[in-house]
Amino acid sequence: MIPVVVPNLSLDTWQYYTPAYELDQKILVKAAAVRGKWIDQGQSLNIFLSLDKASGGYLNEIYQLAWELGVKSTYYLRSESPDSEKVNVADRSIECEGCQ
Repeated sequence: MIPVVVPNLSLDTWQYYTPAYELDQKILVKAAAVRGKWIDQGQSLNIFLSLDKASGGYLNEIYQLAWELGVKSTYYLRSESPDSEKVNVADRSIECEGCQ
């Protein structure tokens, strides 16, 4: 089990937290393009690919979109391991600090 310690995490707020691999990466690229217009230096944009979307064509679409929107760079390309299993996550935010 992987411990999760997030402020105010409960069953009522769980839907507000989405794993990076489940986010639409094209929306992240579009958001980076909007932010980049107002950033003087650079920004780190990580791309996260889930196993069901990991293909050369989809990756090309993401990088083509980034180029067309003027994103200067991307940082890491992260993909899930084919050997990885979905792990159980334990909410440890309600435990005392000594128990964590």
